Amino acid sequence: MVVEYGVIRKKLKPGMLRIAIAYPSLYRVAVASLSFHILYYLLNSYEHVYAERFVLQKLRGEEPLPRSIETGTPLSKFHVILFTVHYENDYVNIVRMLMASKINPFREKRDHNDPLIVIGGPTVTANPEPLADIADVLAIGESEKIIPRLLDALQLESKNQILDFLGNPGFYIPSRGKEEVHKVFVKNLDEAYHPIIQFKSPEVDHAFGHAYMIEVDRGCYWSCAFCMGSHIYRPYRIRSTERIIKYMMKGIELNKSHKVVFIATSFFNHPGSKKLLEKAIELNIEASAPSIRIETLNRENLELLASIGQKTLTIAPEVASFRLGVIIGKPYNKEKIIEVVKLASKVGFKNVKMYFMIGFPGERIEEVKAIADLIMNVYREVGKKILIEVSINPLVPKPQTPLQWAPFEDVDRLREKIVIIKRNLHHRIKFSFLDPREAFVQATIGLGNRRISKALALWSIYGAGLGAWNKAIKESNIDLSYIKKGRNIDQELPWSHIRSGPPLEFLRKRWGTILSMLTK
Repeated sequence: MVVEYGVIRKKLKPGMLRIAIAYPSLYRVAVASLSFHILYYLLNSYEHVYAERFVLQKLRGEEPLPRSIETGTPLSKFHVILFTVHYENDYVNIVRMLMASKINPFREKRDHNDPLIVIGGPTVTANPEPLADIADVLAIGESEKIIPRLLDALQLESKNQILDFLGNPGFYIPSRGKEEVHKVFVKNLDEAYHPIIQFKSPEVDHAFGHAYMIEVDRGCYWSCAFCMGSHIYRPYRIRSTERIIKYMMKGIELNKSHKVVFIATSFFNHPGSKKLLEKAIELNIEASAPSIRIETLNRENLELLASIGQKTLTIAPEVASFRLGVIIGKPYNKEKIIEVVKLASKVGFKNVKMYFMIGFPGERIEEVKAIADLIMNVYREVGKKILIEVSINPLVPKPQTPLQWAPFEDVDRLREKIVIIKRNLHHRIKFSFLDPREAFVQATIGLGNRRISKALALWSIYGAGLGAWNKAIKESNIDLSYIKKGRNIDQELPWSHIRSGPPLEFLRKRWGTILSMLTK
């Protein structure tokens, strides 16, 4: 059991509703998830609710009996188990945690004595079908709108009454078949719950360290064709500058923190971004804005970031091809990228991280080689002054986006492209990539239908490794043509009944435009 700050200590009283909030990954991943914090503090703000947290103990093999972080109580002792999941490959960990708790992972094999299983998160909002034979309830939308209605339903006596109460909008009840469900979302972020206290452990390092996390916006100002978040989190919304500053001042005081992290899709698209950085300087605290669109960077903005102690600049050109950039909605400008990195070096940044994607439909080999050429151009400009880190990720087509009809590129071909890039880089450039096999699993699950549930259960039994996945898919007799060949634009999609993204006709039109551009 880890030592933590910010833990809620409630006395369990008769009649209280016991809710387990489970994050199906390791603690160091869970603690960096602002949504995990929101659920924990929001649920415990209700007097009649007693909520504790659960995380995964092992990524592979047999999972130990899941026990709560707060009191070590077994998962099976709670009335409701609420999973929040952000990554398709973590779905297997939901099954592993249930099996380790002696809870049957299949909905139809559980009875009224078993906990109610509720699963939510962005991937679920986009396509809940892969978990439809596992969950009793699948949340479609944002937690601040989901939780109050869920708690109202949980006042009812039986599981059947609870399920009868829930439904559209916001709740998909798979036992009732494919009912149409619309997402629910917060219209005004200033009215959305935001935790001032946030739990952390001095014993565990994670992505944001011991910083206080503040959500600046939700949705996305841009609309890249490959990005699921920019489509399911529409419309773009911002939290007011005044409210963010209020949270910043209270948060650093109560959490005894000397750093804040601004959670945003593109920080400098917020109209008060500069004022926020100036306030951090005034408060003499460090701050970080991990997600920044290249087009929004100039010398002034970079100097402000350097002044608040940010040492690493993270940019995501994605491609090094003007043609592909136009197609995916992220125009490529080589001169701007080099200019930004040179400025970053001059104002004091020590690292630059660059993210690229490969495997776009119609991608040409010279466009892959151009990625290495761009990186080397950057290296020749600043490589002796700052560390350059490069990450290559295969495109994973996502539901609710224009690329939901696209195939996933052949794994061996993706490996060849990764080798082409790596062998043309200087050895001082730090290079990493997502294993194409893991990306293939992610695509198979994310674009899958209800039959994926069976594969997830088998995958869990066989150890949750990549080899185990192949065995589980084969035994589940799942046709993978939707991954290898893509889907026809007129074909019914597994998630067609889930209204969480743009209208289908909008996506079809953009996909058609992409296909026409690929032939040029």
